[in-house]
Amino acid sequence: MGSVSLGEVFAVFGKVVTNQYVIIATVGVVLFFNFVSYVQHYRKKPPKVRTVRTTAPAPEKKPEENAGGENGGDSK
Repeated sequence: MGSVSLGEVFAVFGKVVTNQYVIIATVGVVLFFNFVSYVQHYRKKPPKVRTVRTTAPAPEKKPEENAGGENGGDSK
């Protein structure tokens, strides 16, 4: 059996790493894992809580005291 020198190993490794199919496959796998991670950790943002502005209650109107009594001031 023949032994392979360290220089030959690096030469083969360099050709494998710079091969366009290996680069495309690596980019595809990284994008796929990023997408899976995004889907796994996705949370819908809770809807914004709307604060309903309520106006201050109108002050009670006191009935005016008319001289006429209950008839609305008609004194005939």
